[in-house]
Amino acid sequence: MKKIICFVVILVAALASAAFCQPAPVWETGQSTSYYAGDDGDLERGVAWPSPRFADYGNGTVMDNLTGLMWTKNANLPNGYMNWQQALNYVAGMNAGTYPNYGYHDWRLPNRKELFSLIDHSRYNPALPVDHPFTNVQASNYWSSTSYAYRPDYAWAVSMWDGYVNSHGKSYSPFYVWPVRGGQSGSLDNWAISGAIVHRGSGLQNVTMTLSGDASMTTSTGEDGTYSFTDLSNGTYIITPSKSGYKFWPKSGSITINDSDVSDQNFRGIKTR
Repeated sequence: MKKIICFVVILVAALASAAFCQPAPVWETGQSTSYYAGDDGDLERGVAWPSPRFADYGNGTVMDNLTGLMWTKNANLPNGYMNWQQALNYVAGMNAGTYPNYGYHDWRLPNRKELFSLIDHSRYNPALPVDHPFTNVQASNYWSSTSYAYRPDYAWAVSMWDGYVNSHGKSYSPFYVWPVRGGQSGSLDNWAISGAIVHRGSGLQNVTMTLSGDASMTTSTGEDGTYSFTDLSNGTYIITPSKSGYKFWPKSGSITINDSDVSDQNFRGIKTR
């Protein structure tokens, strides 16, 4: 009887291990030209890239459909280079609202693997997929958040010129900053809420739209009065518009996302003075 119980326990443990210890996906490098039989271009091993690889959300952010990571579309958002601590400080400033954050408050400096995941090994200057939508990509090094274990005063950086990865001094190396948010593919539900603000039959621009509830973020209406919140999970949210000199009807709107986008969340702007 004891042997049977022991066998059952071992079997259950083995099944649990098989269920929760799945291998991590490794994707293709992007190289399709073969230089020798059996090389990367010949075999093209790994998870195939989705098509399209990137989704430009039109609000200053880009989703990588391969990794589930969201990047700023502007690959040189600070408009200049900085040392490692300054790079961390800049991203913290984005989350605090000091610098542009596109309505998100969980930006971070990418780790070494995340930054390297952008590289297309078939290209250089820049070493990015041919259909990428990014702007201001610098043919130089970009900081990662990963320190160099052998010398903790160094951190890893990735060159967007050729994909080369190397470590550099945190305090004096002037490199670029490319903020990221999100995580592995599948961790983001990527649902959206959209609508418009109308005043006297036309779209009202520059209205601050505040989202609260199961996620918190802000955005502004465009020239046509439209707005959108993206990268949302299932849940309940409240949208509140605000603009100096205006009141709105309704004052706010409650929305529930359940495995689908929610559109036509519209408001009417009424001038107060």
